[in-house]
Amino acid sequence: MSKTIRPAPRQQEKIESFRHARGVDRMVHFEMGGTPASWRGVRQVIPDLAKEESRSACRGTHAMDEDDSHDLFGPEDGWGDHLEEE
Repeated sequence: MSKTIRPAPRQQEKIESFRHARGVDRMVHFEMGGTPASWRGVRQVIPDLAKEESRSACRGTHAMDEDDSHDLFGPEDGWGDHLEEE
């Protein structure tokens, strides 16, 4: 008895079958009273820590000297003193 070798499914066929299965799952989800928010689920994006560290290192630190102090604290004319908590 000879064996027949079945060819492996092509990549596009795999994708189409996954899409079809996902569509059926989605249809059942909404028929059971599901909401779009519950279908989307929780955000699963994980930030790239190496990229964030590189970005912060590239921008450097802000050196503050006496001339720059008014940028952070505003002019020293007393405006906004009534907003400070006592």
